[in-house]
Amino acid sequence: MSLELRLSSRHWSCDPIERIDPATGQLVMERPHLPMTPSEQTAVKALLDEAAGQPIEGARGFLRLTDGANIQVTCDNYQPQYVEEFKIHVEHELTPALLDFLISILDAGNLILTSERDGSSVSLREANFEDAPETVQPRAVCHSRDELKEILLHGIRDDQRLTNKTLEI
Repeated sequence: MSLELRLSSRHWSCDPIERIDPATGQLVMERPHLPMTPSEQTAVKALLDEAAGQPIEGARGFLRLTDGANIQVTCDNYQPQYVEEFKIHVEHELTPALLDFLISILDAGNLILTSERDGSSVSLREANFEDAPETVQPRAVCHSRDELKEILLHGIRDDQRLTNKTLEI
């Protein structure tokens, strides 16, 4: 089993941009993700460095967790103080240490984890999706290691899906 995950900020631009939908070939308007804030970047980097036992750059993005789980973390288009998202490649199974590690990263930065396989987006807090465009679907809040594992392996069940809500002020 192999998984590709994106770890990204919970913030989106208010200004939509045009892009071509690869599935339909149609022009669509989309609110792009904003880069991670400095505090989000710092929180993620500290956890990656700690897990690697050295700066993550020195480990060339490879982490071996206590129960033998191996993951590779990459960051496309990296510039100092500008990280759009981290990509996490998981080879083999979702071990307890790996799931705990993913939860600690989500918690430290109030971030969103998205599966490249089916587009499922998960976070630890519903409030992290308040700014999300309607196209970020399906989405769910995860409360435990077992719930995260189920979502990453099988996608978001209908009873776990968050619906779009309008906030009244």
